[in-house]
Amino acid sequence: MSICLFYHQTLQLKRAVGDKRGEANTLREIGGVYSGLSDNQKALEFLNQALPLNRAVGDKVGEGITLNRLGTAYNSLGEKQRALDFYNQALAIQQTERRRLDEAASLQGIGMVYRDLGERQKALDFYNQALPIFRKENDRSDEAVTLISIGIVYGDLGEKQKALDLYNQALPIYRSIGNREGEAMTLGDRVVVMKDGWIQQVGEPLELYGHPANRFVAGFIGSPSMNFVEVTVADANGALWADTPGLRVKVPPASAGRLGPYKGQRVTLGIRPEDLRVATGADSADYSFDTVVEVVEPLGSEILLDLKAGPNVIVARVDPTVRVKHQDKMRLSLHPERVHFFDNKTELAI
Repeated sequence: MSICLFYHQTLQLKRAVGDKRGEANTLREIGGVYSGLSDNQKALEFLNQALPLNRAVGDKVGEGITLNRLGTAYNSLGEKQRALDFYNQALAIQQTERRRLDEAASLQGIGMVYRDLGERQKALDFYNQALPIFRKENDRSDEAVTLISIGIVYGDLGEKQKALDLYNQALPIYRSIGNREGEAMTLGDRVVVMKDGWIQQVGEPLELYGHPANRFVAGFIGSPSMNFVEVTVADANGALWADTPGLRVKVPPASAGRLGPYKGQRVTLGIRPEDLRVATGADSADYSFDTVVEVVEPLGSEILLDLKAGPNVIVARVDPTVRVKHQDKMRLSLHPERVHFFDNKTELAI
């Protein structure tokens, strides 16, 4: 928060010398900092102070930027109509002042609001107005963001091939601007997970968490990461089992059909630490297994345990009331509906 302190000190100086334009700019920057910290109510407090000052001193460029940020803040708070009002005010000024990148940012913001409202054709109209501006102004990052945003809309419309084509147009841009391996980018209520510049999955956070497309996404989303154990799909007593030394659990009914073709083959089982619990007598033996505690990490509201099931190391997140120590034996039970399986060759979810 030291940057906020710096801006607040700057704000006091601007006010002391009567620099209204500088005061407005500083208020807007403070609002931007709070937006970046996801404190949108605090951001609005400062942005709403900046706007009348922008207007009082006739700073049309500054007014347009402030209006755009107000639109973004209201959109984040779910006040879509107010967001549209501010974005449209900003857009009118930016078009008059020929502030092309600012204009494109407002067009992009309006597109995002319409997508959230389910008005997908309107969203496409505004995104497609923003895209050529970003390209002409050589704003590669926002060009890629807009391509993916358009792709998301086409995905929502069921036009999967168009969506993929747009994602693939964005990929070389991400590579050219040096995206790190394993990066997640937020686009409104969607998250784009990338690896080595290639998009792995696009979706809402809970969708990626609950239904990862592949092993990379499964391990990337969530902390601590998902546990992965290589198992053999075995057929016994008319059911499928995930079997490996130290761990044998029944394949849940929801996954049995998809795992049928993998009988006798090795696949990877995935289970999140929060989907493991200390077993009780009420838990099915089909979904329980024995472990030995290796590491106990109390975190106040929870305890993280590193355990071994045979040679397999597993992390479990358990209640802080659990009393356990190094080398204790512990029986765990897993949530059968939250078990994941991945193909060992392609690493795709099965």
